[in-house]
Amino acid sequence: MYSLKRSAVLLLISTSFLYGQNDQDPVDIHEECWVDTLKEDISRPFLIKQTAPVYPRRGLEKAIEASLLIELSVDEKGRVVDPKIVWYDQSAKTKSEIFSRNTIRSVKKFKYRPAQDSLGNNIAFDGHKVFISFRIDGYENIIPTDNADIKSLISKSRVSDLEDESLKILNDIIFEIDQLINTSDLVLIDKALLYYLKALNLSRLNGKANQIKENLLLSKSFYEGEYLEILPDRKQVRSITSNKLQTFVGLMLAETYFKEEKWTKVEKEMQDVFLSGTKNKLSKRFYSPLLYQAIASYNNKNWCNSHYAFQKAEKIASANNYQIPDSLKNAMAFAKSNYSEAD
Repeated sequence: MYSLKRSAVLLLISTSFLYGQNDQDPVDIHEECWVDTLKEDISRPFLIKQTAPVYPRRGLEKAIEASLLIELSVDEKGRVVDPKIVWYDQSAKTKSEIFSRNTIRSVKKFKYRPAQDSLGNNIAFDGHKVFISFRIDGYENIIPTDNADIKSLISKSRVSDLEDESLKILNDIIFEIDQLINTSDLVLIDKALLYYLKALNLSRLNGKANQIKENLLLSKSFYEGEYLEILPDRKQVRSITSNKLQTFVGLMLAETYFKEEKWTKVEKEMQDVFLSGTKNKLSKRFYSPLLYQAIASYNNKNWCNSHYAFQKAEKIASANNYQIPDSLKNAMAFAKSNYSEAD
């Protein structure tokens, strides 16, 4: 990814793109804003109060992350009934599922607006599902795998500089990745991880843009279908590895398509990132991609998406003492105005 300083330069240049030549992919510019909350479906329970689960101490001590899918019933008063874990993924193997107890304990405290029948009467609802993720700040770049060879390559990739010796290490890693891909019987998600790792190292080596993009797309082709199900709020239930790849590959592709002025593809990649269930929590990593999305949506006249992305980028800038380029301020105001009028 670009450094912040380099990103600012790119964004200053990019203001000349506004209302420029658009890519030829079709886009519905006045349809539902994909970043907005879905319209409430009164036939289903609606969450009005939730209690965050406590991160298990053993999980923090051993730097273990987890994702869980919980199924529950909601009674006529909006109370949770009989929650149970129906799917579980943990970044490190242990003898027990160390996140289950705290998750169930917190979910029992959730409060819902009950589902209603066609006459407006409150009714019990069975089979409601909730997806909960446990993530550790600072571990965003650590993608779990059970493959020992890939673990070794990831470890080697953590060079602290780009001096000659480090560059040699990164080039050797790319060679080893090619060997591993061509000779090993890998599961799909491990292939996806290897192609992402190759693209990342090519980027660090200032490799050719088309080669980086090719490997990102290969990675996406292997992880794209690796999800359990899609919930009614459109969030995809993914393993930790699949979830992180969906995020990181999507962010890199969004930057690639931004440079190519393919605005619709920028929007699509960012949509996939957020629908994977990613919560950016004002993460610095999302600052530049959100500005790419804001400009792309602006060019597509998707005012809702543009306003949302500018708004989120502005919050990240404020939290991290960044300065959004002055040349984008008019575009921010224009997107907000058009979104408000449409709303």
